[in-house]
Amino acid sequence: MEDILMETDIKRQLFSHSMKGQWELVVEIYKKYAEVHRTKITISGDTALHLAVSVGQDKFVKQLVDTIYEADEHGGGGEPTAARVARSVQIGGGEEEKAPKALRIKNERGNTPLHLAAASGSLAMCDSIANKHPNLIFIQNKEQMNPLFLAALNGKKDAFLCLDNLCCDKKPLLEYCRGSNADTFLHAALNREYFDLSFQIICRYGELGNYYNEKGFTPLHVLATKPSSCKSGERLGCLDAIIYYCKFILSFFYCTFFFKKKISVGILSGCEDDLPFLFGL
Repeated sequence: MEDILMETDIKRQLFSHSMKGQWELVVEIYKKYAEVHRTKITISGDTALHLAVSVGQDKFVKQLVDTIYEADEHGGGGEPTAARVARSVQIGGGEEEKAPKALRIKNERGNTPLHLAAASGSLAMCDSIANKHPNLIFIQNKEQMNPLFLAALNGKKDAFLCLDNLCCDKKPLLEYCRGSNADTFLHAALNREYFDLSFQIICRYGELGNYYNEKGFTPLHVLATKPSSCKSGERLGCLDAIIYYCKFILSFFYCTFFFKKKISVGILSGCEDDLPFLFGL
């Protein structure tokens, strides 16, 4: 009974300090009581780490994560970074379980702290959380979105590239690239007109150009519905739009994947003025 009362009191302290922005005290509690690392302190199922990420406390997020790793028996154990990265991308065989449980805890929406960090676009927080265990990137929330997907959905290019660079093997990412409606993170970025990020995605994951969502749309279909991707902003008819962008996509793939060069605007008849604008070149 005494232990339960003590745990309840610590939980209240964590919540109170978090709400007041007293993150130094939160870190002190984390260092003193390892058992509270996995304690949910809000109705929505957030831990203190979730809250710290939500309000953008980069410095204290790193301190909390470091404390979690120090207290957890799976916190790295001095293993070289390259070895950890190579091992962590192996999703099969329960590799996800090797990350500290406190970093895998989900709130009621199924989001881990890394989901929130990716959605906010914080490069520092993404690196702090996922650097030792990039396998955290593959955890999906209730909408089947992983942190990489949320970064793309919110147009956070730096966070997306940070998480992508932590994974040396891209094949598993393609298996976890879809949300609940079968959109890939390329569909998501194009839907919200994050064309610069879309360019980075297609350079890294060319295969996604052939992926269909549940409506039968490829990324090209999505792009063809976005008049803002043209400098003129002119709304084209369905057939005209598809023809217009087919000219672009075919030339893009040819240049990128055969010559490993950026698009030469001189090779597209009629689209020259719009190409640099389209992907922020």
